[in-house]
Amino acid sequence: MLTTGAVLTGLSCAAPLAFAGDTPHVNGPGIHLLAGCLTLGFAGPAGASAPR
Repeated sequence: MLTTGAVLTGLSCAAPLAFAGDTPHVNGPGIHLLAGCLTLGFAGPAGASAPR
């Protein structure tokens, strides 16, 4: 549940940056930004909550 919340928060924060500009579609750098936020948003809490 924590990981899902972190991913959704990261995507909602990065979406305005990815969709900024004159075009209503995601451009190359925007999709990389969203993918990076998705990856870090999942990996951070998943790694923190992993058993040791």
